[in-house]
Amino acid sequence: MVLFLCMVYQSFGQNRIKNQVEITTYIGDVRSIQINQSQFNVNLSIDNLSELMNGQSLKKVNHIKVTSTSEYQIEVVASSELQGRQTVIPVNTVSIVPSLGNGIGNYEGNTIYLSPVSLSTNGQSIIRSTRGAITKSFDVSYRISSWLKYIEDHPSDTYSTTITYSIVAN
Repeated sequence: MVLFLCMVYQSFGQNRIKNQVEITTYIGDVRSIQINQSQFNVNLSIDNLSELMNGQSLKKVNHIKVTSTSEYQIEVVASSELQGRQTVIPVNTVSIVPSLGNGIGNYEGNTIYLSPVSLSTNGQSIIRSTRGAITKSFDVSYRISSWLKYIEDHPSDTYSTTITYSIVAN
């Protein structure tokens, strides 16, 4: 019993024994990109002469959500031309127009460059940020240009392709 009391006294007395631990953490390059789950399908219809002549557009709000610990850019690429059952329409008749959506975090000193593009089967940058973001969303407008020149040799049909968005280090 005396030994126990002596140890307690020494642990809390003037002869304090100290040990130190150094902790080191590493934050790697963390990047993620998500498409709003309720917006996986983008359906644009050309149903009248005005739309055929002038095109059609559809804005998807908070369509892309990004998280990144460093500078980043968002790229877009189409898997193919717009495929119908019998014919194809060039995919560059569809434009992608990004704009700022909602975000969480400090964006002071951050510059975000937004670049509208005509779709292509080659990857193109549509968004570039000079800083990372906890969560940043972007709206995307999809626009079909005039399809008047396709009216004679392209039957009424559904034309589609798959679009892939990627986040890469800037």
